[in-house]
Amino acid sequence: MIHDLDETIKQILYTRGRLNRDDVDIVFDQPTGEWAASLNKPTINLYLYDIRENLERRYTAPLEVERTDRSGKRIFPPRRVDINYLITVWAKEPEDEHQLLWRILETLMPMSHIEVDMGVGAVRDQPLDMPLLVALPSDAVRNMPDLWGVMENQLKPSINLMVTIALDPKKAIESPLVLSTNVRFGKKAPNEIGKIIDFDDHEIYHIGGRVMQGNDPVGAGVEVRLVNRPEAIKTDGQGRYVFAAIYPGDYEVDVTIDDRRPKRLKLTVPSDNYDLFL
Repeated sequence: MIHDLDETIKQILYTRGRLNRDDVDIVFDQPTGEWAASLNKPTINLYLYDIRENLERRYTAPLEVERTDRSGKRIFPPRRVDINYLITVWAKEPEDEHQLLWRILETLMPMSHIEVDMGVGAVRDQPLDMPLLVALPSDAVRNMPDLWGVMENQLKPSINLMVTIALDPKKAIESPLVLSTNVRFGKKAPNEIGKIIDFDDHEIYHIGGRVMQGNDPVGAGVEVRLVNRPEAIKTDGQGRYVFAAIYPGDYEVDVTIDDRRPKRLKLTVPSDNYDLFL
C-alpha cells in the first residue's frame, strides 16, 4: 500500500504540477550525503520518515451491524494511519531548488485530500479519501538539524507532507513479500572443519510486482514469463506475480492475457518497482 501511495504522489506531482519526467526525477530515498553526491539532475526527494496511528480519527463504535435470523456481525471502521514525508529539492542552483519547492506547494496545498480515483494500485481500494496536510510542523521531528546530522548531510529547506490512509486490521494478507538474498560461495579449506576460503558473494533476488493496465491491476490468470526461462507465472486476483532466485541484470518479460499475442516488456533487477505496465 505505501509503495502505491508513493506512486500516487509521484503521479500527482508530475501531472498536476506539470513537471517533465525527463527534466526532474522524483525519488523516495533517504537523502544521505552519499546519495546527494550521486545526483546528476534536479531531483525531488520524498523521504518517508514517520508512520503512526492517528488517534484522533480512531472510532471504536461499529459502523453497522449485519443481522441474520440467529446472529449478527458488527463492522468496525478501519484504523487511520499518518504517513509523513519530508520533501526536499536537490539542484545545482538555489534558484532551481526554490522554483521547484514553490511548484510543489502550488500543487499540493490546494488539495485537502487525495481522492481514491486518483490513486495507483491498492490506493484505489481505500475505503475513504485520504486527507493531506502540507507544510505544517510535525510532532515526529522536533529538531531538524539532528535529523540531517544522522543522515550525514547539510540542512535543507523542506516541506512536511502528511497523508492519512485507512488500514483494516481484519483484512487478510495475501500478497507475498519481495526479498533479496545474499549468497556466499566459497572453497573449503583443506583439513580445517568449517573454514572457508576464497569467498564469492552473489546477490539473488526474489521479486514481485503487478501487471497493470493504466492505473488498475489486470486481475487473476495473466501469464508472466521471463524470456529464456522455462517457468511461467500466473497473476493472482490482485494482478501480482512473483519470481524467485533472480540474479541482477536486465531481463525481457512476456505478458499474455487470455489467448492474445504476448507483449514483451523490459525488467531490471534490482529495481525500486517491478510493476509491469501494458
